[in-house]
Amino acid sequence: MKDIEKELDREQTYPTAWCPRQPGEQIIGLIERYPKGADRITGKQVHIAWIATDGGERHSLWLNNAVLLNKFAELRPKPGERVGVRFLGPHPDKKYNCYRVVIDRPDTAAGIPEDLVPVPVKE
Repeated sequence: MKDIEKELDREQTYPTAWCPRQPGEQIIGLIERYPKGADRITGKQVHIAWIATDGGERHSLWLNNAVLLNKFAELRPKPGERVGVRFLGPHPDKKYNCYRVVIDRPDTAAGIPEDLVPVPVKE
């Protein structure tokens, strides 16, 4: 059951976006929720994973990269679960960035939005 007062007090603006620049950069923490927001380039609505890091910071992870979106759609991390995302850098032969995503739970699919589905990766 939700703590309604806590929900009313919850921040309404997006936390700082996690934007890795160098291979090996990573974020580890708890998934808080999955709001949607408009992609600043395409204007399309995309899911955003809000992550509370182990260090006490909050970040938004915009799932507008096809590889990253597909990893989240496959693993389906739900709010309250611990997730780790590592930026692996650009694919050596293709024009997209690679990520590794790990969820701290037994290997079972569970409860994030049903409309979070894999999309084709453009080559």
